[in-house]
Amino acid sequence: MTDTRPAVSPAVSPAVSVVLAVRDASRWIGPALRALAAQTFRSFEVIVVDDGSADDTAARVREHRAWYPVRLVPARRGTGVANARNEGLAHATGEYVWFLDVDDDWAPEFLATMVDLVTRYDADVGICRARQSAPSAPDGRIHGRLRTRILGARGPEGLWTSDDAKAWLLRDIGALWNKLVRRELLGSDPFPALRSKSDHAGLIGIVHRVERVAVTHAVLYHYVRHPRSISNGGVVEPDNQLWALAGLRRWAQGRSATVARAVDAFEVDAYARTIRELCRFAEHVPDHLGRVEVLAAKVPVTRAVSLLPGHPIPSLTCIAARISPRVTSAVVRAAGQRLYWRTA
Repeated sequence: MTDTRPAVSPAVSPAVSVVLAVRDASRWIGPALRALAAQTFRSFEVIVVDDGSADDTAARVREHRAWYPVRLVPARRGTGVANARNEGLAHATGEYVWFLDVDDDWAPEFLATMVDLVTRYDADVGICRARQSAPSAPDGRIHGRLRTRILGARGPEGLWTSDDAKAWLLRDIGALWNKLVRRELLGSDPFPALRSKSDHAGLIGIVHRVERVAVTHAVLYHYVRHPRSISNGGVVEPDNQLWALAGLRRWAQGRSATVARAVDAFEVDAYARTIRELCRFAEHVPDHLGRVEVLAAKVPVTRAVSLLPGHPIPSLTCIAARISPRVTSAVVRAAGQRLYWRTA
């Protein structure tokens, strides 16, 4: 295997540390490493944390190391993606960190664009847009076309500071892969040991330290929503969406109206996501209707209504669940992703 591109910079202090937490990723690790090798920006390191793979993932990484600089870090077997990311971060030396998913894809100019963005604005966090796709058949197969939508960067481009920066990050808390994050901001072990939603929880934990967020509308990442992935039924733990909500609400007290409204929207969204997950995977959740009713009661209707113009689907989810958990569950299960997706 030969690569004609210049080698990725082996500099002592690369601009970016790319962290991939993988487990049984033999199918995807080769294409992922080749996609990283194709980056037009070269000052980065790649750290692959193998979380106890039972397949030949590690062997495939070693094959690529012959022509492409990759650090393979074995994690303790079965520790989970959160601890694997923490371990990767402990080995990182870049000024910024990019946590990506091995089964996705990204533009060759991702790092060039994002490093320019955070450098130009001296930002703590850089955020771009992403294209999300899902197979066009329930069995996960692709029949001709993908269902797609654009995620992230819901608001004007440019630099946001202080409370505006905190509010921006709260609006875009859902994923790690469309962000560069200043490494020192993360500290050590930022991701709690949750089997799902640990990426959300890790970002919640740094909101109070973020002072500068830079945003671009460039669509630089392609997130593929695989059936039975951790976030799509592989791990059904809906309450993980609500991690640290109480602490976030306490932190927001006394801050600006911008932060207060962002926390309101984040809270409604978290409850709505939890309600939808309870409904989507009802067969795995005892008394899911009772839980939906309890959660809906925690969202003040006046708050949900006030957020309707800019936050319609989460607000409607909470309002509908308050009125009738049974009907809400039936609608969520019947509609599936059709509320959100277009075929392209």
